[in-house]
Amino acid sequence: MDQPVNQDPTPTPSPAPDFAAAPSPAPAPQTAPTPIPAPDFAAAPSPGSAPQTAPTPTPEPVAAPAPKKPLSALAVTGFILSFFTGLVGVIVSIIGLATMKKAGKRGKGLAIAGICIGLIVTLSVGGFGAYAAVKINKADQEHRARLAKIATYDAQITELQAQRSQYDSALSATGEVSLALAAEADITAMPAPQDTAADRAKAQANLDLFTKGKKEIADGVTALAAEKVFSTDTDGAAKLKAVTDAWKTSSADFDKLIGGFKAFTTGDFDTYNAMVDALPGVDKNATALSDAITALSSHLSDQALAVQDKIDQAKDKRNSIVKTDQAQAKRNLWQILF
Repeated sequence: MDQPVNQDPTPTPSPAPDFAAAPSPAPAPQTAPTPIPAPDFAAAPSPGSAPQTAPTPTPEPVAAPAPKKPLSALAVTGFILSFFTGLVGVIVSIIGLATMKKAGKRGKGLAIAGICIGLIVTLSVGGFGAYAAVKINKADQEHRARLAKIATYDAQITELQAQRSQYDSALSATGEVSLALAAEADITAMPAPQDTAADRAKAQANLDLFTKGKKEIADGVTALAAEKVFSTDTDGAAKLKAVTDAWKTSSADFDKLIGGFKAFTTGDFDTYNAMVDALPGVDKNATALSDAITALSSHLSDQALAVQDKIDQAKDKRNSIVKTDQAQAKRNLWQILF
């Protein structure tokens, strides 16, 4: 059931506040009022108009980049040359580095790199050159030493060959004496000739043979005494003295033989028979001379063989050095250095 509505429109008065009883609050601190911006009526669009867009800001002008400096030709050239010429590259790079700033060019890094590489190449080449010079100089000294040894052996061989020639000459002289003595030995074994035409002819032949033999032996002994080899061969000189002493005795015997055969051809048989009686002594003296000649000849032959052996040894050593030098001369630079 609906409630009855109050039909009295008159409001009920509220009691009045008691301001005297309530304490008044402390006044609030005063602050400056915040200004309220004025509305931009001009910017606001009018009703029914199209919306307006914000204006595009104009960009600030950008400064043009500075022009790129040209590359220094000296720096580039020095850098390239540093790989091949070393010091030249260093010099060109230094000039390029020094003139780069004034000329307004770039390439400082290339110039510095050229200097560094050039120095490395220069030091490397210089060090290798010094090493190569030492090795080549050593090879040249070894070559010169070998040439000196070859020259020494050549001189030694020449001296030995001259000595061998002297021994050969002395041997030839002793051979002539030996042949003459051999003929004399045959005569001393001859029986006493008879007073016949054939015996006189034989006596004349023996006379001629002994006359010739004496001259040949005398010449041979004289030649032996003049041989230079005995000036250095003391043993040979002693044996030569034995020959000359024996020849002095045998020379007198030859005179007896020559006189006896000459007497036979003239019919002086007494003188001839005296010669025949003296034949044993003549034969003894001739044997002594022959023995002295044989001893001297044997000594000379042995010495000649010894000298020849020295010559052969010297030649072998010389030839060995020559082969070594020729082999070393065929080496290339790489083999010399390493």
